[in-house]
Amino acid sequence: MLISDEEEVLRILTDLGIPIQALQRALAAGKAGRDLCTDNDAPFIPGTEAWRYVLRTLRDELLPRGWKKSDPGNYSLVTSETQKLNIVVATGDSYEPYGERLVSRDVQRSCERARSDTSVSDVRFCDTNYR
Repeated sequence: MLISDEEEVLRILTDLGIPIQALQRALAAGKAGRDLCTDNDAPFIPGTEAWRYVLRTLRDELLPRGWKKSDPGNYSLVTSETQKLNIVVATGDSYEPYGERLVSRDVQRSCERARSDTSVSDVRFCDTNYR
């Protein structure tokens, strides 16, 4: 199930104890990291920098709230043992074929309103067990 209704997403975030401002700050940090890159960087670096800063800022925001960082097999997570929930940061762009197949046009349009740069990251809930 993909949840794109803004009010429903805010309700879920509140239920999970995740302030929307923490996600907004993390996304802003990712955009700032991407914006530091130049044409002289390797082509993959802007996406890597965006991912890096989103992950770090999300951890900076959530670890003081009782979340844990975890990197099993170099797969970086932010984990809530009480919520039995992992957050994974993923970045992509318009060339990311998996994301294009996964997300409908209506969801893409609603996400575009929520993010400042469509090539950075966006927040989507894709959870088959939450309700």
